[in-house]
Amino acid sequence: NKQYWWLLIFIFGLFWFRGYINLDPDFGGHVKMGQIILKSGIPKTDPFSYTMPSYPYVDHEWLTNVIMSGLYSQIGMAGLATVYAFMMVAVFAVTFWKNWKWSLIPMLMGWSVFWPRGGVRPQVETWVFLAILLRLLETKTWLKWKWTFPLFMFFWANLHGGFAIGVVVVAVAIGVKTLEARKIWGKDIGVW
Repeated sequence: NKQYWWLLIFIFGLFWFRGYINLDPDFGGHVKMGQIILKSGIPKTDPFSYTMPSYPYVDHEWLTNVIMSGLYSQIGMAGLATVYAFMMVAVFAVTFWKNWKWSLIPMLMGWSVFWPRGGVRPQVETWVFLAILLRLLETKTWLKWKWTFPLFMFFWANLHGGFAIGVVVVAVAIGVKTLEARKIWGKDIGVW
């Protein structure tokens, strides 16, 4: 449908502009941390702390920092804005793929959340993974692809700390499915 594709192009343009013009305050930290990781591995203490240099530190988005750092040195801010704008399009495309006309109100409500936080930010990756996970949880899709869930979560967990919401969403979905069927879904629990 032409209207759907024009809508996605419009979303891409807006989020590209947002990512290119609006610099995330943590952007420099992500790029620098990626450089540190590439040079000497994932740090166990906070490399940016002056007052507590030996403070234990967990970089919950280490893989994103490495990728962001590498891409920034190759394609610059315009390129990163393009990558993250495509991710925002993916969020909307995956979420509203089949019923986009009837999803205009939820889309606009989602827009109000995404717009201020959009741009070149690791959170965008969590939005993409969550959108894909919600599609994956559809009954027929889950039956076919549930065994990919651990691999899916492995990548998400290394990209951004927001992976925890995926664990909770699947637990809730399995709980609801169990209550509705009054039956324990052992394979689903095993995958979870």
